[in-house]
Amino acid sequence: MERSEAVLIIRTLVESISAQPKQFTINVQATAVGQSISTSGGIGMVVNATGGGPGSSVIGNQVRVGSADIKIAYEAADTAITQQVQGLIDSLSELAKQLESEKPDEGLIHKVISSLKDSWVPPLIIAVVNTVAGLALA
Repeated sequence: MERSEAVLIIRTLVESISAQPKQFTINVQATAVGQSISTSGGIGMVVNATGGGPGSSVIGNQVRVGSADIKIAYEAADTAITQQVQGLIDSLSELAKQLESEKPDEGLIHKVISSLKDSWVPPLIIAVVNTVAGLALA
């Protein structure tokens, strides 16, 4: 593979990620088990019994979880994701720049590729970058 072809592939990845940074979605699922007990001084706690209607052999307390009970710091998460995506864009741009140069710094190229491994970056992107960079340097 010619280095110019590898650069084109990597730059296309950069363009795609830049154009659609939200393509990496994060799904959050929460399951609540248990209950929260609050006391306001004194000894013991107050439990409101539920169930146990006429003819029932079940009585207990009721625990509910609603969407208002789950709080996620959306802005902090969005900022962190934006920073991570920008870091990926910067790394891929540096990789393309190195492959375009007359004398690419192979140590830097391997360092950039290694930094992508064991990270949040989708394995497909890592495989493509690793393959085209390897072929271009061979």
